[in-house]
Amino acid sequence: MLFLLTRPIADQFILFNLFRYLTFRSGAACLTALILSLMFGPRLIRWLKSVQGAGQPIRPDGPEAPPPFPVARYMREPIEAALAAIGVDRWTTFVGATHEDPR
Repeated sequence: MLFLLTRPIADQFILFNLFRYLTFRSGAACLTALILSLMFGPRLIRWLKSVQGAGQPIRPDGPEAPPPFPVARYMREPIEAALAAIGVDRWTTFVGATHEDPR
C-alpha cells in the first residue's frame, strides 16, 4: 500500500524510490511484524492466559478407550518402568531422542 501511495511523489523525493524494490518492502514488512509482536505480544499472552483460566485439564491415567491398533497398548507406568518393559535402556533412549552420543 505504501508503494502505491509513494509512487506519484517518488520523482520529487528520491527516498521514496526505495518502495519500488521488493526486497526493501519485504524487509520493511518483517521489521514491522517484529516491532508489532514485541509491542503487543506480551499483552496478548497475558490476556490469553487470563481468558484460559485454570488451563487445559490433563488426565493422569491417560485415555480410557482401547488403543486403535490391536497390537498396541498404553503404558501407564513411570518412564523408567515403561522403557524396561519394552527392553530399552536409558542411554539408547537418550541417543535416539537427541541423535548424539552422550560421551
